[in-house]
Amino acid sequence: TLVGAWKLAMTGERRLVLVAGEPGIGKTRLAAELAARGVDHGGVALHGWCDEDMGSPFQPWVQALNAFVRSCDAEELATITAGIGEDLVRLVPELGNRLPDLAGVEPTDAEAERARVVDAIDVFVERASASRPLLVVLDDLHWADRATLALLLRLVRSDRPGAMLFVGTYRDTDVDRRHPLADALGDLRREPRASRVAL
Repeated sequence: TLVGAWKLAMTGERRLVLVAGEPGIGKTRLAAELAARGVDHGGVALHGWCDEDMGSPFQPWVQALNAFVRSCDAEELATITAGIGEDLVRLVPELGNRLPDLAGVEPTDAEAERARVVDAIDVFVERASASRPLLVVLDDLHWADRATLALLLRLVRSDRPGAMLFVGTYRDTDVDRRHPLADALGDLRREPRASRVAL
């Protein structure tokens, strides 16, 4: 299932696979094996994770995007962030280190700023995947906040082109009906670009 989704992603189709299972069953290891294959086939593997106690909005996305920014040469990074870097630099601090002339937009309205950031991330991953497909692993989604999950849904459903596969792991034993992930899973059951692997 995962390799099939990666092959589709390499053709330019955004895909998502959610890997569910009890603690210690091998979800993270499975995702890591796929990421290694993705790199072997010319892709870029990025990893972010959610923490039980220290979670912050968009935490796994910040980790994954910071890793991409660190791996990029400055010229490519300037091209990818043209017109959107100002909206991203507050969320992805590594951008400011790599492109010191980038000035962040001063927030005026929290909701409007969040919408600009989400749009900017969508453009960012589209451009980043134009030359090499992206494989983004988001670990421990059972600890994810609503903003992280909403961004995942947005990126999977986006009409923008993009050669990318998102792999999310979570403990199905930790998700009840009141959990933010339960709502996202309900939405994703109707999403043709998404599939699930239960270990």
